[in-house]
Amino acid sequence: MCCLKYEHDQYESGKQEMPKVGSIVITSYGNGKVIGLNVEQRTVKVQLFEQGKVEILSCDDVVEQD
Repeated sequence: MCCLKYEHDQYESGKQEMPKVGSIVITSYGNGKVIGLNVEQRTVKVQLFEQGKVEILSCDDVVEQD
C-alpha cells in the first residue's frame, strides 16, 4: 500500500503543475480548451477553437490564459 500512496502523491503533484481541464490555453496552433490530461506523459489534450480539431501537446507547449 505504501507504493500506491507514493504514486498517488506523485500524480497529484504532477497534476497541479498542469493546466486544469476546462481551462483556456494558448498554443502554437492557436487558442483552445483543455479537454484532457495525461499526467504520466505530461501531455494536454486541447480542442482548438479555430481549426476545431484536437491536438495532444506537451505541457511545456501550452500556456494557461488568465
